[in-house]
Amino acid sequence: MTLQTIAIHPICQRRTRRHGFSMVEVALALGIATYVLVSIFGVLNVAFATQQSSARENEAAHLATAIISDLRQASGMASDPTSPLYDVNLSAGETSFYLDETGQRVGSVEGALYAVKVQINPPTQGSRAATTGRIVLSWPAGAEEPTGTETFFVALNRN
Repeated sequence: MTLQTIAIHPICQRRTRRHGFSMVEVALALGIATYVLVSIFGVLNVAFATQQSSARENEAAHLATAIISDLRQASGMASDPTSPLYDVNLSAGETSFYLDETGQRVGSVEGALYAVKVQINPPTQGSRAATTGRIVLSWPAGAEEPTGTETFFVALNRN
């Protein structure tokens, strides 16, 4: 008896597992990774905008504190009730001015970050009521529709 080589049909051959990923698996993994990265960048954009808005509001609160301190300093001066730092006259009804990013008063909207309106309500003659005021800071200065506005109320020279 002689050994004969028997030819095996290709369908019947044992299939060996190839190592690696198919194109479908790679495309699916890239699609999932892209979706995750786009979602993360979308959340980061919102987080950055929120942080920037919060920083502006915090800065506005600090500037309002400085303005209130300046107004209180002027309220004690009977001869010239004008604040020394921001030049707000406590006799006037409303004063508007601009502040730059350092909190310094600037003459025009150019280079200004904040628009400030200070409204002073002096008490009636002979009244022992306090002089009250309202401070409105809005940013950016010169914008028709500001992205942020903060309003502060103050009582000066309480009698």
